[in-house]
Amino acid sequence: MPQTRLHAATNEESARTLLKIFEPAFEDEGLPISAFEEPDTPNTWAIAVYCETADAETILNKMTDLAHSSGHDLVI
Repeated sequence: MPQTRLHAATNEESARTLLKIFEPAFEDEGLPISAFEEPDTPNTWAIAVYCETADAETILNKMTDLAHSSGHDLVI
């Protein structure tokens, strides 16, 4: 099955905070999650969730809802 990486650029603090929020929401579903500094753009971090392409819209909506409910204006 095809896979999709849903990700957004942010700062380190937000990436680490969102990782703590996303981990329990998505790892129970077996979805890998990562937060990392973009190698080509210092001081720019990314938060990413990897999922089946067929589930991407549902996961995108869940990521957006979780981010907004925690006060993060995230564009994924």
